[in-house]
Amino acid sequence: MLLHKNSSFFRRFLANSIDFAVFSSIIMIVYKLFNFNLQITMSKWYLFLSINLVICFILFIIFPWIFNLRTIGVFLTRLQILQTKNSNYFAQLFKNAFPSFWFYTLLTILFLCFIKPNEIANLHNLVNNINEQPWNIKFLTRLISSIVSLWTLINLLNYMLIFISKNKLSLYERAFNYRIVLMKHFTLTEKMSAFKLVPYTVKSPEIIFIKENHGE
Repeated sequence: MLLHKNSSFFRRFLANSIDFAVFSSIIMIVYKLFNFNLQITMSKWYLFLSINLVICFILFIIFPWIFNLRTIGVFLTRLQILQTKNSNYFAQLFKNAFPSFWFYTLLTILFLCFIKPNEIANLHNLVNNINEQPWNIKFLTRLISSIVSLWTLINLLNYMLIFISKNKLSLYERAFNYRIVLMKHFTLTEKMSAFKLVPYTVKSPEIIFIKENHGE
């Protein structure tokens, strides 16, 4: 039987940081290519949101689907994800994408629902003067701030559990029934052979014999 060792806090943090850096870098490149500093048109705005959602889908759904639930960060740090319950592979895939793909999808839907088409061309001014904007922009700003704050808090709790728990299980692992472990496997025999018996000197106990005198 193969045994697995749960990943350390720092290795998991590195894997998540790589995923975040890759996604953020691609989004920034796409943003620069659209050159929104000059003008934001309706077609460019909706295309920008669509492309970003596709990129997110590729990074956090397609890539893990191909590489056994592993994202780019998990792949590069030589970690793997194991299901702790016999659930459907695709169900597990979409559950694991909760803090990444589904979070970004929610933000995209909010942008689509609350920013009206006639407000897109004036997005720069909307962002710079929030207090003077219509109710929908104010509500959207506060709602996104609350969601991002909640997402940050959940991730902090997630990392805290990894750091303080003995079995190194995160909040997401407990909720979605999986484990993030090292790629290196070992058997029970290998684990037992790692234990070494070290000889040491034991002081012999002093034994005192008491002679009893019996009367005749």
